[in-house]
Amino acid sequence: MAPVITERSNGGNGHHRSLLTRHPQFIAMTVLLGSFAIFLILCGLLTFTGYWFFFESGVDLKVNLQVSRGSIKVSYPEGGEPQLIESSADIEGLATVRINETSQGYLTFIDNYSRQTIATLYLLPNSIVTVRQSRRPRFDFSRNSYALYLTDVSGHVQVDLPANLDRNTNLRIGTAFGEAIFDQVGSYRLDVTDQQAEVYALSGTALLRNIVNQTWQVPQQQYGTLDRAMQKVEVQPLPYILMNPRFGTKSDEWGATFPLYWGCYSYANSSQEPQGQTERLFADDGKAILHMYRVAGDGDPDNLDNYTNPGLGHGETGCEYYMIRDVSQFKSLRVRARFKIHGQSLSTCGDVGTECPIMIELTFKRNGLDERDQVTVKSDVLRHGFYAKRPDNDNRRLNCDTCIQPHEKIMPDVWYIYDSGDLFLLLPPERRPSELTSIHVYASGHAYDVMISDLEVTVGTIEPIVN
Repeated sequence: MAPVITERSNGGNGHHRSLLTRHPQFIAMTVLLGSFAIFLILCGLLTFTGYWFFFESGVDLKVNLQVSRGSIKVSYPEGGEPQLIESSADIEGLATVRINETSQGYLTFIDNYSRQTIATLYLLPNSIVTVRQSRRPRFDFSRNSYALYLTDVSGHVQVDLPANLDRNTNLRIGTAFGEAIFDQVGSYRLDVTDQQAEVYALSGTALLRNIVNQTWQVPQQQYGTLDRAMQKVEVQPLPYILMNPRFGTKSDEWGATFPLYWGCYSYANSSQEPQGQTERLFADDGKAILHMYRVAGDGDPDNLDNYTNPGLGHGETGCEYYMIRDVSQFKSLRVRARFKIHGQSLSTCGDVGTECPIMIELTFKRNGLDERDQVTVKSDVLRHGFYAKRPDNDNRRLNCDTCIQPHEKIMPDVWYIYDSGDLFLLLPPERRPSELTSIHVYASGHAYDVMISDLEVTVGTIEPIVN
């Protein structure tokens, strides 16, 4: 019970009167104003909480890790042994993903409401990244962006942000000395070492920010280098030149099944057997994907039974681009591509290593010596194959006579990024190309179903960095 305040009367008669009795209006007003103030505070808190809940709060995106080759380790902050992922797994909460020198995979960020892919992060060999945040607004009427935050990155990653999403995407990838920001539709490469971070804006525009929040823009077809010591960014044109056209886009005026400037073909050893087929498919961002397949059975390339016992002989389906390009003065030479193998019937690459479901072939000319030791120009070819099927008891060849590296085994029906490395360094000096003549991609074997995109031959304009 509250204490009663009294005061002695001037008359000295000892009579005490309560303050409540003497000033009832004052007490009532105080109670009223106090109650009103509490009411306003509660209304403000309720409004703020409601606004935050409906417009600012978020929910986690689905994050899926897909292994393209080898196996990948995933660790969580609560400790314990890292999980070894060999095919596919969902990533929950704070997680660190480690790729060794023989593995590759990618993280896909998916909106649980719309099922749209928000971003894809390809993790190339010798890479590490920690997923710290992947959120979307709780309700669709909020216009906030998708928020993705990854840290502790090192190695080599490729970022794809698709078009036609319901809201914008803000992807931040942090290092110990700054961060890269991707908020535009496009495709980007990020290379991070202890001393620098490089962003290659293949399409779209990226940002590089140092640790004191200075920001530089990296426009399309340029690359930016953030130096750890200087804390400055240098932006330059891409340090290489594309030697071939890609397969086009959905907006192509000709709208043909075959890519423009490429010669496509298919043949089968037996005229009684089906020919292979070539068509262009299109990704969400409009990029063309070359689809090559040959199946028997019901003719459906999605029916995996058609690859179990197809009853077919040898066949080949491919596309080739012819070029006459002098590369003798350039500093490096690379072949890159992105592809996946949906199905193959013949295990590995056949008996002599020439029937891979995906074969990439580069033809070129080089300087050599004739029988009189006179300098002459010779034609040469370089092939590299990929396969997804190899039983444990299979002992077929893993290379071919014109290959300088073994064929690569990748996971079936999963995208894989191929980078040849610098061919000027990999080839012996006597086989160094002086002129490129063609780039050729084909599917070979009995029954097969493959997809290829982003096939490119590039020559470097600056000295490559040898890691």
